[in-house]
Amino acid sequence: TKISTISTGSIALDTALGVGGYPRGRIIEVYGPESSGKTTVALHAVAEVQKMEELQHILMQKMLWILPMQKH
Repeated sequence: TKISTISTGSIALDTALGVGGYPRGRIIEVYGPESSGKTTVALHAVAEVQKMEELQHILMQKMLWILPMQKH
């Protein structure tokens, strides 16, 4: 069965994902260390969606978890 996808903007990443891009209708999480390119990957996805004629929704959220220090 062919999975409907949206290109990542990178042929290498589309190939690495195994289905030719981001699967449509799914939640995709990109994570990694600071300055690893997460925002760049997300912005390329936004650019690819803007090329499409149909309406798409993209939610970009940057989360910073701060764990309180505990005294032992």
